[in-house]
Amino acid sequence: MWCRAPFLSVALLCTMVAAAQPAIDWQHNYGGSLQDRGYSIAPTSDGGYIVLGETRSSDGMVVGFHGGVTYDLWVLKLDDAGVIEWQRCLGGSGPETAGEIAQTLDGGYILVGSTASLDGDVGESLGGSDIWLVRLSASGDLLWEQSFGGSDVDSGERVAVRQDGTFLVGAFTFSMDGDAGDNHGASDFWLGHISEDGILLQSRCYGGSRFDHLRDMYFGADGGLVMGGVTNSNDGDVTDNPEEWNDAWVVYLANGWDITWQTALGGLGDDQVRGLLRTPGDTIFAVASTESQDGDITDPWGDVDYWIVKLGPDGSMLDQRSLGGSGQDVPGAIVPSASPNMLYVSGRSSSEDGMVSAPHGATDCWTLCLNLDLDMVWEKSYGGGQGDGGNSLCLAPDGGLVIGGYSLSNDVDLSGNFGLSDVWVVKLEPEDVGVQDAGFTIGLDLFPNPATDQLSITWESDARSITVHDAQGRLVANVDRLPAGQRQHQLNVEAWSDGLYTVQLKGTGTRQVQRFAKH
Repeated sequence: MWCRAPFLSVALLCTMVAAAQPAIDWQHNYGGSLQDRGYSIAPTSDGGYIVLGETRSSDGMVVGFHGGVTYDLWVLKLDDAGVIEWQRCLGGSGPETAGEIAQTLDGGYILVGSTASLDGDVGESLGGSDIWLVRLSASGDLLWEQSFGGSDVDSGERVAVRQDGTFLVGAFTFSMDGDAGDNHGASDFWLGHISEDGILLQSRCYGGSRFDHLRDMYFGADGGLVMGGVTNSNDGDVTDNPEEWNDAWVVYLANGWDITWQTALGGLGDDQVRGLLRTPGDTIFAVASTESQDGDITDPWGDVDYWIVKLGPDGSMLDQRSLGGSGQDVPGAIVPSASPNMLYVSGRSSSEDGMVSAPHGATDCWTLCLNLDLDMVWEKSYGGGQGDGGNSLCLAPDGGLVIGGYSLSNDVDLSGNFGLSDVWVVKLEPEDVGVQDAGFTIGLDLFPNPATDQLSITWESDARSITVHDAQGRLVANVDRLPAGQRQHQLNVEAWSDGLYTVQLKGTGTRQVQRFAKH
């Protein structure tokens, strides 16, 4: 175990505790008497949420489990208060694993994971386990499902919706045949372009002769794609890992399928990208887990740390920061906050020291807010006395953070555990609720709505900034330092993808949020 001297300056401690830690607005457990876990959460156009998880339960809230001793995929549609509107189990009698879920342009859903089933909802097996892509209607009906991969182990991890309605799937593959005939050896990142009807249009493997596993993928509004995960290769597409240890590997495709740049980051321990974010200015933030105490890691805390890396447009490292305590701190996701120039990170932590304050139990959902210089704005542990963690993040319409993950607890922040682990969704309050008198409003108005080419944003009182996020929580526009007296701003949205967008207008101590549709 690596132990860092438990020293923090008084100034840093004061900075950390001075920032308001958001309270829980609402939280819910979902599941049955066996293991249930949440892996992906996304906002929906009606103000609710869609959740993808795994379940072994056949009771409680779970209806339609396919049987056996392994997991089904479990999809839950929630309203804006976290109440289930519908739920569905997907899979067969073999094991399924969950990757990611997103809303499609028609209001339905697309999800990716893996399957080793030969029955139930699974129509075809290519051998081993397959990348499994499933499309659902807005009400949860199965529209189609498709398996991709080869004769070995393949797993779908991420899915993105393109502006033309087709899909990008990020996965890893051990196969050397089928849809992965260009595998470089052992395992590779796999990227697939899939039609609206589930037909594979194009695919490509990225990696070297050893093990390369994709963990996350970020598809920008301009078509730029960032992939991240872990590699211990030092050949093929990988050029920065001479020691052939597990390094965090980031790959950027600016336009098309060829690599624009790639970089392997870390030290002589196990380092893996867990989440990615790209800003409109082409800065990339990668949140990784690190066990290293050397190399690119300069300030380790313990067994495993959150490790935040800031990369420039050319892939060069601009900054990095380790966060955690002497235990195991493993991040799950990163998203931009509703406030300009802030980031949220969440995962799980077993630390009771270092930067982790007020832990509750075995592991907590440790959630951080950072500025773009990687300084901590606030941190807080959410959970109870057992094992709890966050795997996915999105923003609520009011700007509050929503965490999707799992919980074994039935105390402190949680109540009503159904048995063993449950899917757990936590909605946090917006950070500046109650700062301004409740009677004060900015008077935000959007016109036209839906918008085609121009969106007019008007307001009645002085405001400081405008931010716009898409349905996946990505920042697509940021107007800072609005002059006093300005009451209108015009946005050109003609090149934006069709879908739902959230506009936030911030004043002094207050914010207003509205959504608009781009068609």
